[in-house]
Amino acid sequence: MPLVSVGNVPFLEAIAFLLKKVKIPTENWDDMLGEIHAKAFTVAGATNMDMLSDIHDAVKSAIENGTTITDFRKEFDKTVQKHGWSYKGKRGWRTRIIYDTNLRTAHMAGKWEQFQRVKATRPYLQYLTVGDSRVRPQHAEWNLIVLPVDHPWWNTHYGPNGWGCRCSARSLSETQIKRMGLSINKAPKINYSPRFNPDTGQDYGLVPEGIDVGWDYNVGKAWLGPDIAFGKKAIDLPGVIRKSVLSDSTQFATIIERPFKKWVEQVFLDKHPRGNIRIVGYLSDPILLYLHSIQKEISNSVISISDERFRHIRRENKKGEKKNTRTEGKDISIPQEDLAKLPQHISSPDAVVWDKNKSNLLYIFDPLGADKKAKIAINVEFNHKGVISNSIRTGSLIDLQTLKDEKSFFVIQGKI
Repeated sequence: MPLVSVGNVPFLEAIAFLLKKVKIPTENWDDMLGEIHAKAFTVAGATNMDMLSDIHDAVKSAIENGTTITDFRKEFDKTVQKHGWSYKGKRGWRTRIIYDTNLRTAHMAGKWEQFQRVKATRPYLQYLTVGDSRVRPQHAEWNLIVLPVDHPWWNTHYGPNGWGCRCSARSLSETQIKRMGLSINKAPKINYSPRFNPDTGQDYGLVPEGIDVGWDYNVGKAWLGPDIAFGKKAIDLPGVIRKSVLSDSTQFATIIERPFKKWVEQVFLDKHPRGNIRIVGYLSDPILLYLHSIQKEISNSVISISDERFRHIRRENKKGEKKNTRTEGKDISIPQEDLAKLPQHISSPDAVVWDKNKSNLLYIFDPLGADKKAKIAINVEFNHKGVISNSIRTGSLIDLQTLKDEKSFFVIQGKI
């Protein structure tokens, strides 16, 4: 498979960036602003999930195979005709926005991951424009600025910094800086100005001057960071769109599973918990609706687990294994292989039950090689070091008969 190269940087990480995006139908361009864009693939006005998937495939092909914008437009036309979509704006402008925005953000997200890998030997970044007459005056002022790779200025000013922005960055070592006669700069002062949509009146708040609305974030950091922002945004989506997004559980499991397994391997190796959390999945729309019906308001759909709780469940399982030798194999523990597959079990549980007495959710699934069901208990709206999510607290095997007490349990989805 040929790989696209921009500025001699292979697009391996760029491809990964696009593949990990969650497809979200939206009505307007400003439905998804800021960091959420690093996790979501959206096309303004594309409210049909099948159509959005076709456009996503065309963009993916452009990155993987070096498809030109001419080829992309042909695929775009096929998709529009297939789904009968009447979009706003002229074809040339619309396709250019979709093509350029996705390729450039994917490229810069991929570069950020590379910058992080080599920052021990190349600890500085230099802001770069393309140097032509189309460069915005403010961006031209930032050209050639050198700052440490972890300087806060890059949180808002790492490119792209607007629609059609072609600004980039490169990493530098101490030796390169000396050889090129450069010096470490003082970060430019960030001035903010209020922005709003003159057509709808929507207030976008304060945005750094020189940066377009919705672009004042680091696409690389947002992509590699926790999906808390996505979980919050999912709650606020219109009902029909939220249902469409959260019902496609397989895309979440696919995105989350590989990094989760690597995290689990590290937790197994660590002697002590580091105090970090990992995203496991998202509450489905039926669960959100049920919680709302019992006045249990949720601010974030994210399901998470801390390394401390993961280690706790594993310790409890080990105790259960020891107990088995004295109780003729009556296992109470979830197999370790299943703990490493939590994203898969959370995305496709046999059932989800509300525990009325403990006010928590129970996810039920079939563990490997066990004659009982497994349960994962989740505390909703749990505060972990200031981060609100729905936190996995315990896990064990369970006799399903105990869940058939309707006074104590309510089956939200699936069957017991």
